[in-house]
Amino acid sequence: MIKLFHFKGVRYLFAAFCTLTFLLLFFVQINIPMQSDDYRYLSLGGDFSALTKHYLNWSGRLAADITSSTILSFFPKAIYSALNSLALVALLLLCSILPSLVIKEKLMPRDGITFLVLFFAYWVSNTNLGQTTFWIVGSANYLWTNFYILIFLCVFSIVTSRDAKAIYVPVVFLFGFTGGVTNENTGWITFLFVLFCYLHHRFDVRIRLMRFVYASGFLGGLLGWLTLILAPGNSVRANHPAFQGWYSRSIYERVDIHLYDRLMYFLGDYAFVFVLMIFVFAIQIAFASPEKLSISYEEKSRGVRENSSRQLFLFFIACGLLSALMLVGAPGIAPRTGNGTLIFFLMALSSLMYTCNRINTKISIHIIRYAGILSFTAVYFIPSYYLMQFSIQRTAYQEQVRNDLIRHAIKAGVDNVSIPDFYFSRLLKVRDRFDSYHNGHEMAKYHGGKLKNITKYDVSFDYGAIIKNDGVIQIEREIAHGLILHRAMFYSESRRPFLSKKNLVLFEFNASPSSTLIMGDNKVFFHFVDNTGKIFNSDIGRPSAIKIGNKFYYSRELPVGLLRKDVKSISFGVFDHLGRDSNISIRIKQ
Repeated sequence: MIKLFHFKGVRYLFAAFCTLTFLLLFFVQINIPMQSDDYRYLSLGGDFSALTKHYLNWSGRLAADITSSTILSFFPKAIYSALNSLALVALLLLCSILPSLVIKEKLMPRDGITFLVLFFAYWVSNTNLGQTTFWIVGSANYLWTNFYILIFLCVFSIVTSRDAKAIYVPVVFLFGFTGGVTNENTGWITFLFVLFCYLHHRFDVRIRLMRFVYASGFLGGLLGWLTLILAPGNSVRANHPAFQGWYSRSIYERVDIHLYDRLMYFLGDYAFVFVLMIFVFAIQIAFASPEKLSISYEEKSRGVRENSSRQLFLFFIACGLLSALMLVGAPGIAPRTGNGTLIFFLMALSSLMYTCNRINTKISIHIIRYAGILSFTAVYFIPSYYLMQFSIQRTAYQEQVRNDLIRHAIKAGVDNVSIPDFYFSRLLKVRDRFDSYHNGHEMAKYHGGKLKNITKYDVSFDYGAIIKNDGVIQIEREIAHGLILHRAMFYSESRRPFLSKKNLVLFEFNASPSSTLIMGDNKVFFHFVDNTGKIFNSDIGRPSAIKIGNKFYYSRELPVGLLRKDVKSISFGVFDHLGRDSNISIRIKQ
């Protein structure tokens, strides 16, 4: 077997990058609230009979369903957040070392850069980051399934580089079956990869000794994929009324729609990773002659041809395109379904980086090359990560508000409660949000009590400021006609450009100003005065405040330059076109 980590420096570099990536992911993951189908799959509890019923009546994705129900049922949030973060780290690590395993060569310190590039590319190019990577049920379907596939590809490559042993046959079959039963448009790569490796190493004198291992891998992957696509639950789901409009069309019409209406938009989501491939290839050509590119291929073991990594690159590009074409049978293509296609393209990028890493040239040239590649990816990764981390952290505070409302409803013994939907601040891509589907009945079952349903309503501001804010001014004064202003809470959101913020204030009332101030043209004025005596007009008017619990809230952007720490006094009251009916002034203690 090839000793991949021949140099200590390689191990240390990979360990450092893996640790960094894990921490970046975990800091986001730990703030992801439970949502969508998390409640439903938690109720399955990893129970065999429940999973069997699910397989027979809804989905054939055994690997994904077992993963999501087990993780949610048996681990607390901190643990399953760590496991989910670790899954992506492990996937990218396997993706980075796969070319070396297939070509049967040692890793180099420069291969550690490949891991970092793949992580940046995965984050930026992801079609729906919140749903494929951080939503537990979504990641079980679109992250963990690809992880299982990568495990098989790497295990198969390792086993076929060693001397034949009987134990390899059932081991490879089991991993192949698990990889095959993952996802409809990606599980087939398990047996197709076996066929590729067989053709790739067909001149190897040892290939005949490993024929049973190849056969078991091929059959395991094929049987797993057939178990998935022929599942009774798929037929049941296809008869769902929501899908009848699609399945009532002829096969020719569906192919036409997929090829000419859906496919180009679907592939357009991978523009960044395609551009990155071209960039890496251009750098590879620019800094090495064809003679230098072939130097590291002179001593390949077992007769591997000089263009092995290029063949692997083309193979995974073809797999990515094929996975996109295979979605022709789907009645709709949710953005998250593209994660498998992205992983194939990342495998292709890894193969391209493998070739680039083995160019023999000066250290200074290597530094320039990798600085260019990493800078290109970091320009998009850094703002994307910053905005994602900020927005998701705010949803964690919103979850506390929602849970407080539910606890009060349970205590009151009611069977129905309405909670605000999640609000997301600016993201680099809107589709980076986690899933917005709301399963009120399953959510009510999870929380217990007498609750039978939990409904939701839209909120156009970050109500997490009720829990976490940048400062509060306690007011507790009646403005007019029984309208009481309890407090003003300061908070901020990201805005363009991504490092800047807009400052806002959230007003808390006992009633809605629009329904309370019914006399004439009454409106609420509100003025802040800073330490210099400058007046900042933040008139509220007569807005339709949103009710959360037993209070009403209205959010307003603050004038530029005003922060909570600068406020020295406030004045507010009611006015109409004739003048002010009330005027209250409060001095703020610093």
